[in-house]
Amino acid sequence: MFAKADMAGVLQGPICPVVLPSRSDSGLSKYYSIAMACLTASTRSAERGRCSE
Repeated sequence: MFAKADMAGVLQGPICPVVLPSRSDSGLSKYYSIAMACLTASTRSAERGRCSE
């Protein structure tokens, strides 16, 4: 569908990033989504303070 590329998806609107994988996503796509959310959270925490736990 997307030239057989792996995709990543993260909601950026909330205070902390939210990963919403599809059941049909590959393991690598889920991993990339989690990695992108972690990177976003660490960048945001450095800029504004920590995300709530």
